Amino acid sequence: MTTGIPEDQPPEFTGLVIPADPTWPCYLQRLERGVFGFKAVQELVRSELVGEVAYDLDAHLYVSDDPFEPVNPRVTEYIRRHSLLAGPDPDPAHSIRGDAVLAGSRGPVPLGEGFAANACDPPERFYELFDPEPQPRW
Repeated sequence: MTTGIPEDQPPEFTGLVIPADPTWPCYLQRLERGVFGFKAVQELVRSELVGEVAYDLDAHLYVSDDPFEPVNPRVTEYIRRHSLLAGPDPDPAHSIRGDAVLAGSRGPVPLGEGFAANACDPPERFYELFDPEPQPRW
């Protein structure tokens, strides 16, 4: 059985967890690549339905694909105002639901490879934007 970890990547990366409830702090979480990392992300976004979306070339989000989750105002603000795809007139209907995990990206989300095949630590601007707790949760 393969774990889905690419041979040319370190086995772990840092995810920035952004809860949908704006009263809960954002925090850093060390994640594995492959099957075990996917299971951890399912727990972090509190859903078995996990989607991977990208709004910038150097980052992507793991989000719940459950349409009944509450809107995540911090992530929605990021995609509408701060992402590469935001544009001058963002669509007010475009939103992300539920808790999210942001990771850096070494390029386009690869299809058919293991979970987080191209993930890396988030770029510095996301630390400034989401202000995670200073102590990571490993």
